[in-house]
Amino acid sequence: MTSAVAVLPSWLRARPAQAPGWVRAPWPAEDDRSLTLAFRVARGAGLSRRAAARLCRRLVREGQLAAGRDRLLAALSATLRPRVAEDRLAKATADALLLDAFQTLPHGRRGLLWSALREQRSAAELAAESGLPAQRVHEQLRDALRELSAGRPA
Repeated sequence: MTSAVAVLPSWLRARPAQAPGWVRAPWPAEDDRSLTLAFRVARGAGLSRRAAARLCRRLVREGQLAAGRDRLLAALSATLRPRVAEDRLAKATADALLLDAFQTLPHGRRGLLWSALREQRSAAELAAESGLPAQRVHEQLRDALRELSAGRPA
């Protein structure tokens, strides 16, 4: 049986010293989410920070951010496809979408899921720290994973 950690994207497998600020941050505005998504796809596809920022500025000028997520991803794909291998672009897009979905989880679920996956803490440890019953922690983790796998966070 494959461990849960082995199937996670590389950015979720590393062990940070502490959770980054966006794990604790409130939900971002839709345009900010779209811009962040575009930047993450571009960086994941292998563009430098400067080239990714330049691409994002162009997408803003062209009005692609307001056009909706599907049109934004189509524009990114059309722009990056000639320069990037198809499998790398698909992986970058999937990782960026997963991270976006993770970021939109409710704060409590996002924190519990982060602690369980990244810090590899048990549900019992999380229950003891949070003061929640262990059953509630299990439910929160299960719901968070279901929302991420369905691609529709709450």
